[in-house]
Amino acid sequence: MASILRLIGICILVGSLIMGVRAEESLKLFSNLFDLHPAWAWWISGVIGSVLFFSIAMVLDRLERIERMLTAPSITTATATTQSNIVKTNHNLKIKP
Repeated sequence: MASILRLIGICILVGSLIMGVRAEESLKLFSNLFDLHPAWAWWISGVIGSVLFFSIAMVLDRLERIERMLTAPSITTATATTQSNIVKTNHNLKIKP
């Protein structure tokens, strides 16, 4: 999931750079003015959007790492599970199915 969010962030960044150049070119076509305001608007919004997607991807990476650490079996839990499966009945050892 995090890699998909990173890919979306990259697409937003590249798309906003292209759209910023196109917006400046189209404004120059219609009004013969050179103005970078539309381009800056596209570029700034693209950077903000891609930073948001990258930060959400980073949070998901950290959460997945924490989840793996918490669900990883440790030696103490493995021994406790093995010992709880053995039940003493009439001095005979039987293993629970």
